[in-house]
Amino acid sequence: VRELMERDLANMIWFAELVQERLGLRFNVDQLSILREYRAIVPAEFDFKSEVAYMERIGTRLRLSSSEAAGRVVTPTAVPELCGGKVITMTFLEGPTFAQILDEQERMRDFSGGGDPEPAERLNLESFRPQELLSCLLVAYGEQIFEEGVFHGDPHPGNLVWVRDQNEVGLIDFGECKELDDRTVGLLAKMTVALAAGGRETIADCLDATGVVVEGVANDFKATVATILFDCRMDLPEAHLSPFDENAPEEMRLVSVRTVPEDVFMVIRVVALLRGLMAAFSCDLSASRAWE
Repeated sequence: VRELMERDLANMIWFAELVQERLGLRFNVDQLSILREYRAIVPAEFDFKSEVAYMERIGTRLRLSSSEAAGRVVTPTAVPELCGGKVITMTFLEGPTFAQILDEQERMRDFSGGGDPEPAERLNLESFRPQELLSCLLVAYGEQIFEEGVFHGDPHPGNLVWVRDQNEVGLIDFGECKELDDRTVGLLAKMTVALAAGGRETIADCLDATGVVVEGVANDFKATVATILFDCRMDLPEAHLSPFDENAPEEMRLVSVRTVPEDVFMVIRVVALLRGLMAAFSCDLSASRAWE
């Protein structure tokens, strides 16, 4: 599987290099840098020793956090004597994943017009408070990125567990983690402070400083692009639109993210996944306000 994945990535990078560098054609987003970052990250999915190390490092950071919210995000604990290069043994986090909860909510909507699912099949979601839990998750990501300098890079609903008895968020599958150098953390911190303050010119300048190159728009809309890339708040109309949406403003259709530094991409990816969680659970939380 690893060899197949590496060949697939090599082929995609070859094609992106052909299109972007040899033919001079441009996608709306810098595909080549993104693919190169995936080439660096994906092999870690097969490095179980590294995965255990990251799980323990991040788990320890969250357990020792002075923030009560971050402390409500938990990780499994490895059993070292039963771990090796091809196997990880860890404690089990009891509870449904957020993906299962979304499926259950969809199923209940299907029954809203009449009928009822079998009681034995239902998840008891009476005490599930997504806004509260996602707020804790945001704070925990601030701890990972800005305090520890390493973060879990794949917070999709299947990797989040509602630990119902303790009302905590469980974070699982540490195969995609990203370590940041001090310079990148500093640039991200400045971006976060600027986003929280709301000064659009400063936000645009901070975006430039990260190395993300946005073309085709004025500085004012560049601040909107920065907000979408580095914050998960949902109160922007553009946060609900695709550039290909016929209702998208002209500036959004014209925007081109020409360059995305490899070190910054995984943070942008995490923010996009967090925004997806906000949309799925009808929540509106700001990463910049949680992290400033």
